[in-house]
Amino acid sequence: ASVNTTMKGLVFGVKEAKSVLSFIALTHGIFLFYTSPTLSTIPYAPPGNSVIPEAPLTRSNPKTPQPFRPLIFGAGFGTTATHAIFHATCELNLNSLHYHRQCGFGGSSQKDWSQASLPEPGLLAQMRLQRAYRSLVTCIFEANSGGSEMCPSVKQTLNTMRRHIDAVISSRDVDAIHDVPYPEFAYYIIDAAERIRGTKPIIVLSTRNPDDWATKRSTNHQIDVVCKLNMTDSNGVTQPIGQNMYWCIQTALQNGLGDNSIVNILSHIQHFGSTTEEIMARTLSGSVQFYQDKMEEMSQYSVNLFERNPRLDPPQIALEINAETKLVPDVASVTTLSVRTLIPTFGMFNERLCMPGWIAAFTSGRHCNNLVVFLNFRDSGSTSITEYLRSFGLFHNPRINAYPQKYGELNLGNGINVSTRTRSNLRIGSSTGKSRVSDSSFWGSLYNRGLDIVSLEENFVTAEDYPSLSHTYKITQIRNPWERFVGTYVRELELKCNDGASTESCHDEYSIKKWISPYKEQMALEEKEWEEIFYPNYYVRMLNGMADSDALLTRDHLEAAKARLSSFDVVLIREDDDKINLEKLWKLFGSFKYVDPEKALTLNSNNLKCNGSREQPICKQIRGDSDLKTSFEDHNILDIELYQFARELGNVVKAERQSV
Repeated sequence: ASVNTTMKGLVFGVKEAKSVLSFIALTHGIFLFYTSPTLSTIPYAPPGNSVIPEAPLTRSNPKTPQPFRPLIFGAGFGTTATHAIFHATCELNLNSLHYHRQCGFGGSSQKDWSQASLPEPGLLAQMRLQRAYRSLVTCIFEANSGGSEMCPSVKQTLNTMRRHIDAVISSRDVDAIHDVPYPEFAYYIIDAAERIRGTKPIIVLSTRNPDDWATKRSTNHQIDVVCKLNMTDSNGVTQPIGQNMYWCIQTALQNGLGDNSIVNILSHIQHFGSTTEEIMARTLSGSVQFYQDKMEEMSQYSVNLFERNPRLDPPQIALEINAETKLVPDVASVTTLSVRTLIPTFGMFNERLCMPGWIAAFTSGRHCNNLVVFLNFRDSGSTSITEYLRSFGLFHNPRINAYPQKYGELNLGNGINVSTRTRSNLRIGSSTGKSRVSDSSFWGSLYNRGLDIVSLEENFVTAEDYPSLSHTYKITQIRNPWERFVGTYVRELELKCNDGASTESCHDEYSIKKWISPYKEQMALEEKEWEEIFYPNYYVRMLNGMADSDALLTRDHLEAAKARLSSFDVVLIREDDDKINLEKLWKLFGSFKYVDPEKALTLNSNNLKCNGSREQPICKQIRGDSDLKTSFEDHNILDIELYQFARELGNVVKAERQSV
């Protein structure tokens, strides 16, 4: 089917996949018609295929999928009040996506998106699309700035963007899409929505005076990409394409530029040669004028909020949209969806060791090309690290080995059998009798299902399973053993003694002297839930995957722990300056660039009860008892040596850029 409209007696057609964009539009009502290459002449990966094979993204696979709902397409370019239109669709109880924000996903749960074991399909597809788009934009920016990194070809750009867009449209939990990069690919989206969902999208359009829009956009969004190519009408008049990326790519294909780098046809506003701001504003104004004219003819609802007086707020816009589209039978009965941040901080990144290059980042839509495994030593400041990594927009399972019930949610298949004694180091049984985590495919399956980071807090993997982590990135943070022990004790003591009982008697009952004593003495204590995190030589025991073992540790265990720690990609020291730790993280994950300032790593963990202004009085009391510290050191000789070894590792980041 095609979407046909008539303007000034000229037929405008957007065909199905075999006849794309049979026109290129010029400003002021002048049009250039041409026959573009069919999609079948360009290698194209169908929806669901990608360079990195993806496992099913849903937590469950219903036998009968729910029918697709019509897609609501917020087709206005950024800076035309797209946020207001987005909030309006949220008012209508529609699961909506807008660049780095979302509403409606996660149900009634207030749990942060990044804490879910598996991201919801729509969120995951949006994250992949946004990461891919920003990787493309960054690659072009780097190339314009003199960088040598290779960027994708014109054909690669088209195929990859189509695949990521198809993934969003194919997600049944997505109702509405807004903002970049959707307007830049508007005519492809119109076609794809009908092809995938079986019905034309409902277009809601925010508009703005083209001159005002162009001035604002060229001034405040200089990292926007603009097409370098021009179009020439039958009278020989040359006109620009502007920010319509899909039109730009199709024009390049028509001119035989499909194998050229995308840098040859797209540039950032601030790198657009010697073009003055005035000329750039005219370029953008003309292209958006035509775009808005054509989209208004196809839209079910269109509004210029800058010219409405009084200005509308989102609930009023929602009522107007519903009046035109009849999306909600009884609008008074719907519940407004809360807007949440999808990507806490989403700017441009520099190169990073955990991704081999911009083409790989663009193709996969991932931040790293392998799973990140974070060994979370209790009360070592790890929460501040995970909070920082979440600001990269990484999906994170906070404690994969803490709750056996999560295994079912991760959809690992039948035959899951988790032993009570060995659950914490992920000794997951199977019908074959082989531990799942001894196979690297287990960790690869978590990555393919959408997770970027998993934290191991209860224990680490056993010696026989450690080789399975060879294709993951491993990071950890270690702290002075005595300070970790004191902080952990004070935190657990606070939790144990907060039930209203006498604090003094509670502290006496759970005296720290009991927990400094050797392992066998601890086993005689009644409070078993404390035992693992207070065992002597906790670090060495964890690194050997023996946090729940009653075996005595030897120097052989210490040497094994050193070997494992040496193989980690990043080892942070809690006592080091934050700048040193940040530089280690930046080498692996990249740093925020151009848009966002270098962020400081801050102590925001609720677990650190013996630090700074939140220090508890009992901390000073314990630290002032030299006999306690001496006793601790006598029982933790291996951990103290391991900590010194970790400090001597220096600022080494072991990761190397790997091919996908």
